[in-house]
Amino acid sequence: MATERGSGVLFALSMALVGIGFNVKMLAAFVVLPTFALLYVAAAPLPWPRRLAHLAVGAVVLLVVSLSWVAFYDLTPAERRPFAGSSHSNSMIELAIGHNGMERFVRRRGMLARGPRGGAAVTAQGQPGTPAGPPGPRWRRLDNVPVGPLRLADRHLAGQMAWLLPLAVAGAAMLAVRGERRWPLGRDGQAFVLWSGWALTYAVVYSVAGGIFHAYYLVTMAPPLAALAAIGATRLWSRYREGGRVAPLLPATLSLTAAWQLFIWYGDLPRTELWRDWRVWLCLAMLAGAHGASAGLLVALGRRVSRPSPRSAVALGIALAALLATPLAWSLGAGFTRTNVMLPYAALPGATARDDLPVWQGGNRIGRDARLHAFLRANHQGERYALATLNSRLAAPVIIETGLPVMAIGGFMGGDPILTPNQFAALAGTGAVRFALLGGDFARRAGGESPQGPIVDWIKAHGAVVDPALWRSTPVRTDRPERGAPAELYDLRPGAGLVPPVTG
Repeated sequence: MATERGSGVLFALSMALVGIGFNVKMLAAFVVLPTFALLYVAAAPLPWPRRLAHLAVGAVVLLVVSLSWVAFYDLTPAERRPFAGSSHSNSMIELAIGHNGMERFVRRRGMLARGPRGGAAVTAQGQPGTPAGPPGPRWRRLDNVPVGPLRLADRHLAGQMAWLLPLAVAGAAMLAVRGERRWPLGRDGQAFVLWSGWALTYAVVYSVAGGIFHAYYLVTMAPPLAALAAIGATRLWSRYREGGRVAPLLPATLSLTAAWQLFIWYGDLPRTELWRDWRVWLCLAMLAGAHGASAGLLVALGRRVSRPSPRSAVALGIALAALLATPLAWSLGAGFTRTNVMLPYAALPGATARDDLPVWQGGNRIGRDARLHAFLRANHQGERYALATLNSRLAAPVIIETGLPVMAIGGFMGGDPILTPNQFAALAGTGAVRFALLGGDFARRAGGESPQGPIVDWIKAHGAVVDPALWRSTPVRTDRPERGAPAELYDLRPGAGLVPPVTG
């Protein structure tokens, strides 16, 4: 709308919204900026000086909104603000430029890669690292796809946003070929720049991002691809109704889209007892609907002597409904399937979790133990923190279930240098924290040493191990060790005595 009206106010507002996006996802929100700027310069019905002036004002608004919270945060004394997770110096600017900036594109030197089952970890340079721990499922993430031009063609990644890719490509081609050749750009040209530029810039960024990359980032490509697919369907339908040499492009593109969806489907289809699995039937329904309707459109095209009959519109509706069924199912699966809650991804409802990292599956089993919750309630005597854990994955379920204050010593992932051993000792000495739960340390399970090692050593040296029978619902399995270090609960004031939990 800002471009169509040539409104500097609306353009500044759009930059403010991008700035708000920066405060949520930082540099990831800026990927659309080249497209927005190019669109306004190429299409706003204004003289060049006014366009450039509006761009300058928009840039100022963008910077002010983007950096306002960052500046207020870093100007607040460190002792009066929470620690900026994933930073080293408790700086939001460092977080924006480092962890949420360059580290998304460049792999840090020595970053641990996933090792083989029960083997040693390997550094980014291919050198052997610290032993990966006890035997068990190897470290693997489905979004750990090699960088390259075909990265987004990976079945798992394509299944996050590219179900209608052939239709989207057709839409972009129709806008580019049939658009008006004039300056400033007309509506078709604007649509091409906006949607194609948006999709292409994110595709390039995600294809070359060699650092921290997760599948859920691809949701940013869904809006432009959906818009282009809708344009492709409507434009191809118009050409089909007109007849001529390009009319067969509609059924051909619908069939190609169905074949592309089958390619994405293939990794999720069972290999045995095919006819008993509902996924097979859903896939077959998609293929039958899309290919059957496409064949009907071709037959009708060959028989007609004038405008297409209403049956052709029905056939198109059937094909589009079939092609939309599978992305709808995958989208619903993110809410109804037990997938990775920290790094979510689209998946079929009820499908088996495809990620073999149960450490991230909604918190540690120990953190959700009802007996632990009852024990903490019975023994909480007004301490500022009823429990200290190594990371928020362990702290969150306890907080949710009990409402008690719980400390995550290492922040979200367990690797933030929030406290020194002396600072933690001071908290324990003043009675601010009573119990500490060790185990499930993210960094150690990744194959490296725990960044909270000195604090862990202090807890083990000064705390008393609480009898697991008091706080665990199930005993420790000696015949099948827990993943990672066994969970242990330490009492940092053993002289205060323990109250046995009362469970229903």
